Amino acid sequence: MSESKQCVFFWQGLDKKAHKVKGFMLSPSKVSVKFTLKQKSIQIIRIERKDRSLFWHLFHREKRADITLLTRQIGTLLRAGLPILDVLKMIEKSQKKYGMKAILSKIIENLENGNPLSSSLKLSSKHFDKVDIELVLCGEMVGDLATIFERIYHYRITFKKNTEKVFNALIYPISVLFASALVIQTLTSHVLPQFKSMLNGFSAPMPRLTQQVISITEALNSYLLPLFIFTFFTIGLGYLLSTQSTSFRFRISRLLLCLPLIGDLIRKSSIARFSRTFSLTLQADISIINCLTISASTTNNYYYKGIIKAMTTDITAGTPIYIAIRKTKAFPIIVEQMAMIGEQTGKLDEVFSNITEIYEQEVSDTVLSMEKVLEPAIILILGGIVALIVISMYLPIFNLMTVLG
Repeated sequence: MSESKQCVFFWQGLDKKAHKVKGFMLSPSKVSVKFTLKQKSIQIIRIERKDRSLFWHLFHREKRADITLLTRQIGTLLRAGLPILDVLKMIEKSQKKYGMKAILSKIIENLENGNPLSSSLKLSSKHFDKVDIELVLCGEMVGDLATIFERIYHYRITFKKNTEKVFNALIYPISVLFASALVIQTLTSHVLPQFKSMLNGFSAPMPRLTQQVISITEALNSYLLPLFIFTFFTIGLGYLLSTQSTSFRFRISRLLLCLPLIGDLIRKSSIARFSRTFSLTLQADISIINCLTISASTTNNYYYKGIIKAMTTDITAGTPIYIAIRKTKAFPIIVEQMAMIGEQTGKLDEVFSNITEIYEQEVSDTVLSMEKVLEPAIILILGGIVALIVISMYLPIFNLMTVLG
């Protein structure tokens, strides 16, 4: 049963000694919960599904930030010398979110059944990335899970910060444009028509500028509903195609890279994400092929996902990594040159860690540049539009004063 189809159930019962016990369980159905509890010789009192209500989604649904905090807690407690099973039980008892309790309960159950932690995390692959699972597997092999969980925590935090930078850079101009569009729409659909009616009542001549502005706004208003329907339909169709077609996702991702400013930001953030994942997994002594496979699975841009998969195929066939990078034509020449040096010196992990620092800094610089360019440009353009509308409203007033005078 896939992770995505599993639900959170709360159960109460009596154990063999007739003591009351309770807990949360991730399971596909109530029947499955009953079967599991009977195997543990628990007499069932109540089973209730918990993940359907709005209250649940607001206060008890597990989020990515909760999993990130969990990795930090595990790393800290393991560093203190506690066994992993005790660590998970302590964290599970302290959790207030039912969703997190259910996830931890499932992991603990699998550990108690003799399964390794990495395979237990796979059962919650919806919440733990492939890179998390592979790193934990390596940590189990070398016997240093504390260091691995600390690395996972820092990796997740850095990824969150970089994602927020890109998101904020993209959402700022969109939100300003949306707010300005509402103001302009209010002026053109309510204020201007009233001025037109007032002028017609006084039989005053309407200035040419006012006539042109009113004609444009009336045309825009007549197309507003069809435009809204078309936009909604296009977005819905695009989402449907993106969930069904890998080639469509690839083309859209490649198209986004061609956009001015935004494309450069997406490219740099994708390279930074790939480099960080690749260097982190190399430091854990994972093979280059597996490192590339993990990096491809954690890359959000489907164009770069396809590029990394093509690199994996070439490197598997014996091609040096810097040659594979050159063949893609998707990376700047500095990445190719640094990869060549890293391969020749046997320090690929250090080299890609340096590449990460370079491109994460470039992402920050690009975001600042976008803000410096877009903010005054948006203000000037929208200010000009509003000024034009205001002037077109005041010109008739001056004409009306002349007529009345």
